[in-house]
Amino acid sequence: MGKMRKTRIDSSIIKRMICIILIAVFVVLDLTIGNTLKFDVVMADSVDGTVYSPDVPYYFYNGDKYTGEWLDGSLNGNGTYKYKGVGTYKGSFVDGLRNGKGTFKWDNGSVYEGKWSDDCIHGKGKYTSSKGVVIKGEFSYDTFVKGTITYKYNKNVYVFKVSKGKYTGHVTIKYKNGCKYSGKYSGNTLNGKGTMKYKNGDVYSGNWVKGERSGSGKYKWSNGAYYKGNWKKDKMNGKGTYFYDKKSKGKSLKGTFLNNKPNGTLKYITRKGKKYTTLWENGNCVKLY
Repeated sequence: MGKMRKTRIDSSIIKRMICIILIAVFVVLDLTIGNTLKFDVVMADSVDGTVYSPDVPYYFYNGDKYTGEWLDGSLNGNGTYKYKGVGTYKGSFVDGLRNGKGTFKWDNGSVYEGKWSDDCIHGKGKYTSSKGVVIKGEFSYDTFVKGTITYKYNKNVYVFKVSKGKYTGHVTIKYKNGCKYSGKYSGNTLNGKGTMKYKNGDVYSGNWVKGERSGSGKYKWSNGAYYKGNWKKDKMNGKGTYFYDKKSKGKSLKGTFLNNKPNGTLKYITRKGKKYTTLWENGNCVKLY
């Protein structure tokens, strides 16, 4: 049997990820995106006859600055609005409000690119925080409701799925060592069904408990051999069947396994279909009949 890869996950890393993700969502729910001034109040071109040019910056009493298209004393069309002490919006306006497609760059380096409605982030978009958190998907009036949250930590990449404004419990982790996990997690670690693809080509697909393979699962080696059955404490433990690679004379070995080794009486079938009863001790076949 091939050598299996260890899969214990550092729960402290996952725990830090959860904290970071919570912070990321809070930022989206409480974004300071500035308040676009109501130009029908601030500006009265219908009264004084002033015509505002899209090429000339307009400075407001609060320190904000706008350069772009106008209509009826309000922002209409494309333009760039600088919110003093907050950031800069570049995109479409309708009746003085951000509507349509636009990009907001915060002074701290964070960026949002996507759709807007009634001066709010609304529709498909992508938010990249100054800390490297990427939130991509659907927004509803400044609230992230569906998509993914991606964060890089120690050269590992974590992608969390969100639906209806809540975490789905699904995560994808790309490790710097070349391994990749996709599946469920809870309790700050891998719990539930998931698949781990190892750098050497081996793949485990099945149940996880506290970051370890546990319960029902299938482990496939890169040479084509695979084990399907019960797991405990990250090892083959309990009833299961080992299927040899196609180059081997054996086809399958079915019975009880203990700490990754056949143990006790197992049924052995050759590639030609012959059936035998075998007795195993500490991973060694001591009797065949």
